[in-house]
Amino acid sequence: MRGGWLHRIGTGVRVRFIRFADAVAQIDAAWSRGRPFSLVRIGDAENSILAWPRYTTADRMRVVLERALEDRSFAVEEIVEIRTGLIRAMREADLVGLYSATETNAVGAIAAPHLAYAGVRRLTAVSPAIHLALQCRGELARMIERAERVTLVSGREVLDRFRARFPGRAVDQIRIRPDREYRLAEDATRNPTPHFPDGYREVMAALRPDGPHHLYLVGAGFLGKAYCATIRQRGGFALDIGSVFDYWSQLPTREFFRTVVDGSLRFAGRGRFPGIYLEDPPAAEAFVARYPEPASEELRQDLLGDGIFR
Repeated sequence: MRGGWLHRIGTGVRVRFIRFADAVAQIDAAWSRGRPFSLVRIGDAENSILAWPRYTTADRMRVVLERALEDRSFAVEEIVEIRTGLIRAMREADLVGLYSATETNAVGAIAAPHLAYAGVRRLTAVSPAIHLALQCRGELARMIERAERVTLVSGREVLDRFRARFPGRAVDQIRIRPDREYRLAEDATRNPTPHFPDGYREVMAALRPDGPHHLYLVGAGFLGKAYCATIRQRGGFALDIGSVFDYWSQLPTREFFRTVVDGSLRFAGRGRFPGIYLEDPPAAEAFVARYPEPASEELRQDLLGDGIFR
């Protein structure tokens, strides 16, 4: 695919990285042909789950689960269920947001062996920030406008705001409890059921797409990846947009600034990405998610082994 390159890892994992424009083209092609589709994104929490138990310590797993779910102990059987769903989601996804080994961060450095350990052998990948790019550049709005029906899977209170932004659009919401790390005081009341295991099973039962033009927008942390796989399996079209829901609800969680508003802890500050809020106009040049070319042939060989540009 134009602009992509193939990363062949010695363990047998092959990842074809593509650029943002090619990812949009792939999404559009699947939609036009009426094919079910799944886009999921993988970050540090997902990598830790994939790497468990060989590479991920018990302490690290505890932090991952407590940060996202609840402050309690999780049984081995529960972790196995979560990990199994994540592996399935990656194997069945049409497109995976994944850090490149060329990026100078810990996630990029450890992704390859974790994929191999999890048995994930072939992927088409794009920057994990693709959800931000889709929103900022107006591509997400374009996809919503052509959908026959939209279902939001999120713990954020965005339904009314979404209806105001897209009047006349058939839309509903499956609510979950937000990640504990980004949870507000009122979230426990709005979403009394813990996301796992009870909420997880309730959401799985509620995923009933009408067909490939039923668009599901999913923001449900690492559990949401399995939702995307199930939506695809049942004939729907799933995009993992994660923290875009936070911005849509005026909670810019990725700005890393918290304050107290009317006695409650809130996320504050203006988003640093033009076009990121639901009411914002598209910012065509604001955010282009892509993988940079390696700086030199020597670096390319060091990173890719027998990998080649396409």
